Amino acid sequence: MDIQKALSTGIAHHNSGRLKEAERIYRDILKVANTHPIALTLLAKLSFTNGKYNEVKKILPIVLKHYPEYMKAHVLAGDYYSQANEYDIAGKAYRRAILLYPSQAATLISLGNLIQSNSLQDDKLLSILRCLYRKASIIEPASIPALNNLAAIYLKLKEPYEALKTLNFIFEVDPHNIRSLAYKTIALMGADEESKVDYLVGFGDLVKSRLLEIDEKLGGISRFNSKLIEVLKRHPNRTSEWDPTQRAIRGGAIVPRLFEYQDPILDILKLSLEKTINQYISELPSDQNHPFLAIKPDKYSIDIWANFLGPTNYQSGHIHNKGWLSGVFYVNTYEGNGRESDPTAGWIEFNRPGYGLPCLGGEKFIRKIKPEPGLVVLFPSYVWHGTIPFSDEGERISIAFDVHI
Repeated sequence: MDIQKALSTGIAHHNSGRLKEAERIYRDILKVANTHPIALTLLAKLSFTNGKYNEVKKILPIVLKHYPEYMKAHVLAGDYYSQANEYDIAGKAYRRAILLYPSQAATLISLGNLIQSNSLQDDKLLSILRCLYRKASIIEPASIPALNNLAAIYLKLKEPYEALKTLNFIFEVDPHNIRSLAYKTIALMGADEESKVDYLVGFGDLVKSRLLEIDEKLGGISRFNSKLIEVLKRHPNRTSEWDPTQRAIRGGAIVPRLFEYQDPILDILKLSLEKTINQYISELPSDQNHPFLAIKPDKYSIDIWANFLGPTNYQSGHIHNKGWLSGVFYVNTYEGNGRESDPTAGWIEFNRPGYGLPCLGGEKFIRKIKPEPGLVVLFPSYVWHGTIPFSDEGERISIAFDVHI
């Protein structure tokens, strides 16, 4: 066997998503060279991608025993032990990889992200993280992850002008990057640039609410929502188990992939939401200088899911990285017994950052909308939003969605 040629073929399959073909070639190589470091590491990486963590755990010690200087195996070890919540081992693996190959931006970013997610962040630690991400951005000047992370550290250090300078490098490469735009709103609030915040966020112009139109022949919105609640509660995808690092909901339950389940009520919901979205898009002004308005779509797809919130449950402040437009439709907004100390409990609020980022502009930039059954709220996907916790008994049910272009 020509191992080098086989590896090239396997890597080509791997990079093109033909994972079964890649796996077959890696295993064929290992039949004739059972400790080949590249084949072993690539097989472990493929297994990691497929969630076969036990196989990764078996392969990694073999590579690292025979080839302790193989940098890519240490990087994969860092990735594996990070997901296994063995953070000390992961950190050592990333640091070893950096020692072996200091000019690897992705590994510096991974180490920084690991430290961020598992450490109390004081100014000293933030300065260390700033150095890591800055070094990564010097090694790879067009690395959007490095620059975004560096901007986030500047925000945490309450240096909005440095964050804006960093973000400008990203906008030269990708003027529509969702995370960068979300960070920009925080920085602009910190710089007290009220008109620029209003231009980017557009509360009342881009952030809008309207009632969902339901044919009166169907009994109106109240009857429609009652039927929709029944469908949502028996939906086979309903679950109370999810990865909190991937979802903003805290407590409660979700129904992912809502339209996988066939039901006439869901068909009506889909058509009504599409009509609302199309009307929203048609009313948007033209502005080629605006990062949201400049890419108004003619065609789009929708990702949609339902949220169930009970007492003390809420949505933490977040953005929707993969969307262009996001929104929420309120199915049930239980009013409670009137004992709430906060009259806005359960409302949706905008411009309050999440992910541990500070609210640099203070309360003056916070905007709120009171939910009501039948209301649809739409906003650019980079706009920070969350819900205010409530304590009254009852259940709030909403349907969130992203418009992808």
